[in-house]
Amino acid sequence: MKYDLKGVITPVVTVFDSEENVDEKGCRTIINHLIDHGVHGIFSCGGQGEAHSLTQDEKLRLYDLCVETINGRVPALLGTAALTTRQAIDLTRAAKKAGADYATILTPYYISPSQDELYKHYCDIMDAVDIPVLIYNNPWRTHQNIAPETVARLCEYSPNMAGMKDSSGDLSLTFKYKKLCPDYFRVFVGRDQLIYAALCGGVDGAVAATSNAAIDIVLGIYNEFVRGNHEEARVFQDRLVPLREFFSQGTFPVIVKEALMLMGLPSGPCRRPVGPISEEKRKQLREVLKTMSLM
Repeated sequence: MKYDLKGVITPVVTVFDSEENVDEKGCRTIINHLIDHGVHGIFSCGGQGEAHSLTQDEKLRLYDLCVETINGRVPALLGTAALTTRQAIDLTRAAKKAGADYATILTPYYISPSQDELYKHYCDIMDAVDIPVLIYNNPWRTHQNIAPETVARLCEYSPNMAGMKDSSGDLSLTFKYKKLCPDYFRVFVGRDQLIYAALCGGVDGAVAATSNAAIDIVLGIYNEFVRGNHEEARVFQDRLVPLREFFSQGTFPVIVKEALMLMGLPSGPCRRPVGPISEEKRKQLREVLKTMSLM
């Protein structure tokens, strides 16, 4: 089994109008913008896409919209995470029906399953739906890591265990996923400040929220690294850090949406209770974007 997924994958924002309804035209515009700039994959209905706020019907519509808009130009990754295995299977079936290339599945949040329960969760999904699966590990949201040994067991169970996004920020953990799993297993770093360092350690790319707004910079890190231009890759990494570090100035995932609005790209508000940043914070963000040559 070989998976060609690599490079920069954007966890694309879900564009809302002023009434917090999904803006389908805006969603298509952002996806096309990213593909035109050379992104290697689109991940819809993830954390930056506010999947937690979407209804089942909205997710199903976004699955179709994403696949239709991509139209085979890059891989389509669709988020199918849920609190229960049954719900995750239903969403994963819908993602496959829509034409997804991969299902990306966050470990269940709030309930903190054991490692054996996590293993069974993913096994049951892969038994039910024949589609490549990427695990999404984000202990900042789920309050636990899926262990590298558990992921390695899942690779032994099914060749459809294709890879993972690790947002732990612990590169020793990220590298251990890569070490214990087969060569075909793709590991992506999910902490944008660590893209260059992770690439040096052998990961396959990044799933970077900042790439919604700073796509050319994030691509610069990866593309220059692949060309062997390490100094240039580090320069791009240094340019990216201020935007990622500004995330702390608002409730996730508002900063990327605010940045897109300042850049004249569609994003709309976040769904409440997440509100906009203050005008003072917006001025500071504008300066950050200017220093990054994004405005």
